[in-house]
Amino acid sequence: MRKLLAILTAVAAALMAAGPAATQPRAIKIALIAKSEANFVFLSARRGAEEKAAALSRQHGGRIEVSWLTPSKEDVAQQAERIRQAVRERCQAILLSASDGPALTADVNAAVEQDVEVMTFDSDVPSSKRFAFYGADDTDLGEKVAGDLATLLGGKGQVAILAGNPNAGNLKARSDAVRRALGRYPGVELVAVVNHA
Repeated sequence: MRKLLAILTAVAAALMAAGPAATQPRAIKIALIAKSEANFVFLSARRGAEEKAAALSRQHGGRIEVSWLTPSKEDVAQQAERIRQAVRERCQAILLSASDGPALTADVNAAVEQDVEVMTFDSDVPSSKRFAFYGADDTDLGEKVAGDLATLLGGKGQVAILAGNPNAGNLKARSDAVRRALGRYPGVELVAVVNHA
């Protein structure tokens, strides 16, 4: 999540610089829309983003606010509504971890067309007009997980993949990579891919 904070810094600095010179400090509102409040990784991202926004506010003499618009449970329809809410609330930027990239493409594009900067992290909306994506190489990560599992099992045993939301592109790519890479270890049997919301 430190990389996400660096990205928040860059987004906030760019937005601060883009505004007209004025005697009043500039105010910036950035919506943070993660997949679910139930995931501790996204709660850590929220805390870090809020702390970084406070530090940047002090540093630049403006006000940078992080608006937490993450659904309580993973729900792509709620994420779409939260993107629209961010536009209505005049957020200058949205940081989004997409539960289902293709389902959110139109909403991301509509936000960009309303001059809201959109960046995705963790899980992308690759065919959208978002300006950047930050996340793991899911294929590489899946292959490394398979190799680590085979090593830990001494080349023999059974494994299952806990893959989260079946519509999340990042989780699909990771589990597919694990499945393919396990083919190199004939003594390791994949017994199930378990998806959950």
